[in-house]
Amino acid sequence: EKKSLYDGDRIEVGSTVLQFIWPETHRPSEKSDKQSLPPGSAAVSETVANANVFTKTEGVGLLSRITSDPKQKKILLIVSASFGGLILLMLILKLILPSGPEGPTKEQILHQQKLENRRRFEKHLDATKRLVQKKDWKAALLEIQLARKIDPKSQIAQEYQENIQKEHSASIALEEARTAMESKQWDVAMAALTRVDNESEYAEEAKHLKSEIDDEITMDLLDAGVRLMKEGKYNQALVKFDEVKRKDPENSQVDELRRDCQKQIDIEERNQGRRKRKKRRKRRRRRVVSTRNTTASTGQILALYKNGEIDRAIIKAEGKGEFDQSKLLKKFRARYNRGMVQAHKTGLAKEAEKNLTTALMLDKQISGGKGKYHNSILKKLAKVCYVIGRDNMSSQKKYPVAYRYFRKTLKYNPNDANAKKQLSILEGKAKSLYESAYIIKTSEYDRATEYLNIVVRIVSPRNIYYTKAKKLLKKLQPSKSFDDGNSGF
Repeated sequence: EKKSLYDGDRIEVGSTVLQFIWPETHRPSEKSDKQSLPPGSAAVSETVANANVFTKTEGVGLLSRITSDPKQKKILLIVSASFGGLILLMLILKLILPSGPEGPTKEQILHQQKLENRRRFEKHLDATKRLVQKKDWKAALLEIQLARKIDPKSQIAQEYQENIQKEHSASIALEEARTAMESKQWDVAMAALTRVDNESEYAEEAKHLKSEIDDEITMDLLDAGVRLMKEGKYNQALVKFDEVKRKDPENSQVDELRRDCQKQIDIEERNQGRRKRKKRRKRRRRRVVSTRNTTASTGQILALYKNGEIDRAIIKAEGKGEFDQSKLLKKFRARYNRGMVQAHKTGLAKEAEKNLTTALMLDKQISGGKGKYHNSILKKLAKVCYVIGRDNMSSQKKYPVAYRYFRKTLKYNPNDANAKKQLSILEGKAKSLYESAYIIKTSEYDRATEYLNIVVRIVSPRNIYYTKAKKLLKKLQPSKSFDDGNSGF
């Protein structure tokens, strides 16, 4: 684009100013030309269509523009002075004030480490206390192990270790005992219970299980002794009765059986001595006659007994000189009559059970468990055991006792509908207890464990809730395979 320039026109390009002067209008001398230029300008002579051009060079940059303006220059000086004063003040403070903190010393580092170790120790100890309250002995043992690793000299940690190891061993022993009792391995169960410390919180439960085992062993020994007497093996029977006597010195039932067994042994020894002193022919002849008379009299006595005529049987025995048989019958009659009377009186069910059980043992010894008296005792024992079981249904803690007596009821009378119904009710109770234990197994460990222990004692091992309760108990309680020895912490 073309533009026309006239005299006096100015063109500013950056800091350069071009002014055109038409020569015909202004013809100043070279001196006047230089004087007429603005201050700070440099003259440039060029001939462009007979025109003179001069340029004015201004200061370049922000600093030049600021210094050219007095007001801005004053502001700049004030800012520079302030900045310089600030730097000077910082230098003075650095010289006057002490230097910053140095790095931590070795003692400080050791102190911090002790504090951290103490915090970790308290954390593991608190966790141990919570697990002890839940009776989770395995986890508690691991926590106290970590605590003692941090502070091996801690007295409180050592006491916790000893107590946890004691309770852990006791819980494992109880579990082994229960398993052995299910398979009737009484010796194994008893050996496991001996490992429970008397100061353990499981000591009372172990004592209860020992009592149950002793009762079962006693009954097994008495049954075995009676069978041996029936077979004429009096010496072996006496060994069984002596073992019962050692276990239960106050057992009056075994005292009677031992006396009867000893008398039979004495009779056999006397007969053997007589046979040796007599001649063979006389001994054989007398033995035949005596055997026939004894057999006949014994058969008549037994027939009367089986027919329910015990009084006549006793008179017959005494008339035939069978005084041992007469005494045995009298013992049976006393126990039988006493048990029958007690069975009809309120609050005497357990005494009735004891007397009728003894009468049943004597009945097996007299007739081999045949006759009217045998059936009568079985029916009455079934009713007595049912009453005892029903009385123990009032509290869930007594459910195991109730279960045991209902099972006895079915032992004496397999067709007892009431006992079957009560066992069915107990199965429902077992289901309810298991479900409650499963819900509270985390929040209320002790109650959950108590419920599960009741479940496994009120249902048959074939019951589904027995299996479930055993599995849950294994999860909640310490594992059997855990090393409860002196593993240290």
